[in-house]
Amino acid sequence: MAMRTLSFDKALHHDVKTALGISLKESWPHLVKAWIYVPFGVVVAMLILWGIDCVIQFTGIAFPASVAGMLILFGGLIGLEATIGERKVREIFRLIDVPGGFMLKYINICFVPSFVLLPLSPSVGPAEIGKIIAVFFIGFIGALIGTIYVVRGLQAVLPKPKHENEETDTPETELIPLTNGPGPSLAPSTNPSTAPSLMGSVPSSVLSLLPPLPAPTAETQRLRGAGPVCSRLPSHITAPRHSRPASPTRLPSLLSQLTPPPSPPPPSRAEILAASLTRNFDVITYAVLFAISLPIMYTTGYAMPAHMTMTTLLFLLALPFFKKSPLLHPVLTSAAGVILGIYILSTPTYTPFKTALHEYRVGTKYLALFRGLDVPAPGAGDILSSLLDVSIVALALPMYTHRRPLLQHFPLILIPSILLAVGNITLYPLIGGLVGISAPRSIAFAGRSVTLALATPAVQNFGGDTQFLAVLCVTTGIFAVLAGPKVLQLCKVGENEYIVRGIAFGGNGSAVATAFLLGKGEPRAAAMGSLAMVFFGIMVVVVAAIGPVRSGVIGLLTVGK
Repeated sequence: MAMRTLSFDKALHHDVKTALGISLKESWPHLVKAWIYVPFGVVVAMLILWGIDCVIQFTGIAFPASVAGMLILFGGLIGLEATIGERKVREIFRLIDVPGGFMLKYINICFVPSFVLLPLSPSVGPAEIGKIIAVFFIGFIGALIGTIYVVRGLQAVLPKPKHENEETDTPETELIPLTNGPGPSLAPSTNPSTAPSLMGSVPSSVLSLLPPLPAPTAETQRLRGAGPVCSRLPSHITAPRHSRPASPTRLPSLLSQLTPPPSPPPPSRAEILAASLTRNFDVITYAVLFAISLPIMYTTGYAMPAHMTMTTLLFLLALPFFKKSPLLHPVLTSAAGVILGIYILSTPTYTPFKTALHEYRVGTKYLALFRGLDVPAPGAGDILSSLLDVSIVALALPMYTHRRPLLQHFPLILIPSILLAVGNITLYPLIGGLVGISAPRSIAFAGRSVTLALATPAVQNFGGDTQFLAVLCVTTGIFAVLAGPKVLQLCKVGENEYIVRGIAFGGNGSAVATAFLLGKGEPRAAAMGSLAMVFFGIMVVVVAAIGPVRSGVIGLLTVGK
């Protein structure tokens, strides 16, 4: 019995060792990209943003460097294409896409700190909660219906494009990059030569939450009746009925060809373990790093490594739940886990819970560090907030990829975006002030339908509550998924009206609603929604950077008082 147990232990040890070797071999290219190339690219991007911010400070204009960097990158790629040609620009694009695509894939994790710090926000009374709920529902329904009829009206008035390009800019590529392959997390490429134009504007963070679709060629073969099984049959079987029948002497060879090939042997235990390790490589890596960071936190008092690895680990664990229900958004579920984790980690040292939350984000972003200011060491929330700026710059990549449809439908995207931006910035503060919602929360409503990456700098310019804004943005996206189809049905918007559906969802439901369209099998609508989402966000940021506009919006809060 002891010998059998010893033999089993040796076999298990050998299988685990073999599986680890296979997993590392498969994951090595991804590890090099994720842990070397991406961090280097992110640091370079931060240095460039620091330079842009220094220039903006000289002008005296309150404009976020991240949005300026996004516009400069988009314009630069367009300009380079006109001067050196598209082929050379593709090479530059591939280089930028290494950190940029990675940041787009995981942009949602940058929003977690706003939810983690919600317990530090001032309390809200029951009366104000009721007013917030009423403004939330009425405002969303009104904006969605208004967008639908504005787009329809523009379609009736504006001339249609002569050559409406509904296909991808690079049709040789797959429709949706599959991100469920082996290896650790890799940003699906968004470059023009390896990513679809129709979905180029959909953030990688959205695409990564969706299940992979079957290969289009396989589906086409199946529909045409000439699928893989039929293609393997001999011509004598698939030939028309009038063809000459096979002779009796050929029947044995026919039967031998019809006999199914022997099934491959089942995978070994080492191969099964290797597949599991490769599939969960990120989770295992961050679990190990989290365990290593705990002694560092309790011996030095610096909580950032533990908070950062815990946040990343919980976010990765939360991703599969979002595929089952839009209510289980990874930002919400991981933030709840981080709050609980901070409370548990602070208990052994008798650190007050709110003090531990303050350590999560101390306000030291990369700009303060690069300026050499005497500031405390950054927390996990500060690092994620800094990474958000790089993610905002990376939004220029899908915009460039989808530049041709953007130009074709430019008026249909521009005019509703301007109307939505002006309406949100003026009406929400005005109505919020009239019904008695606090000023910071009323201003936060102005960015409720904007993707959070762009809404945050805009609301910061107005002096709004960014933590309340995070709740509004994510809740708006979830509500768009739940109520949006009903509103479209009431307005008799058919699935063939992809421009109306895309702009309505993208302009009022941001990335969550765009992912919903993609999951329903509406790639053209999702692409238009992504363009509308980004363009609408840019409009809000630009308007918020104008000094007289900011003063006017703040003045609306006092109307009727």
